[in-house]
Amino acid sequence: YNDGTRITPQNELLLTDKSKLRLSCGPHLTPLSRQQTKTLLDGWLPIILLQTEASGVRYEFTLWATPLPTVKDWRAAFNWPTEGENFLNWIKVKATNLGRSPTEAHVRLDRLGTNTTTIGQWRAKLPPRKSAETVFRVPFVPVSRAAAFDAEDAGVWLDRTVRYWRDLLGQGARIAVPCEKATQALRAAHVCQFIANDHGVLHGGEGFYDEFYIRDGGYQILELEEAGLSDAAAKAMDAYLHAQRPDGRFETQKDQFDANGQALWVLWQYWKITGDRDWLRRAYPQMRRAVEWIKKARREAPSDSPFAGVLP
Repeated sequence: YNDGTRITPQNELLLTDKSKLRLSCGPHLTPLSRQQTKTLLDGWLPIILLQTEASGVRYEFTLWATPLPTVKDWRAAFNWPTEGENFLNWIKVKATNLGRSPTEAHVRLDRLGTNTTTIGQWRAKLPPRKSAETVFRVPFVPVSRAAAFDAEDAGVWLDRTVRYWRDLLGQGARIAVPCEKATQALRAAHVCQFIANDHGVLHGGEGFYDEFYIRDGGYQILELEEAGLSDAAAKAMDAYLHAQRPDGRFETQKDQFDANGQALWVLWQYWKITGDRDWLRRAYPQMRRAVEWIKKARREAPSDSPFAGVLP
């Protein structure tokens, strides 16, 4: 998808048009903040876990994203925006009374934009040592009939999310080292790369650094290739071939002159790893044009110039 939901250091959700979704809980409806540490389910899945305590109640939040439940083929929509760019954010809350006396849990969701609007609220009476749960469903882009999602089973969609990401990374190489955190970090890096991969075009980040740089993309491509995630690598190659200027030079960012040589390396490296000669036959004429630009550019400075033979 072109956009994804980010979570700020203050644990707000960044939605469309830079609006923020603030989560507050407790008797004073204290907003979540930097005080709550985010972790990932199993150390790498894009399912965010965090918790806080307020007045003797522990609040456990689980956050994840799925296609809109109204899509015709949810499996296909997980992998590609088959029916539009919108998607659904899920926020599951479990409140547990840690004390010996009855109490009440209270959670509120506010959308912060030009005006602050409360879009969800939940209260629950909690006997001693007992828990209660609720789920909020928030589309990335507001829709007129969001209440229709209220009947959707959060457990079903959480399970689908886990299975989708496990299956996706399961298509690639299995890499594990004795340090479990290192293995989790590698998997999390792959997940971040997929999320920032906009319609097959590799971007450095989501919302920030959200552009295609040929040089940086070269290392991102190599990551996918060496991980055996060949489908994503193949889609990314199309973006490279479409990034050639009429004069033969490859460029995605103005005057990024190192991009041309890096593009050649990426294209040649792709063939070396895949051995796909049919693809190379299609790409090779463009590679030749890029080399011709290099040869021409190196002759631009006169022979008596200190920059003779050097690229711009």
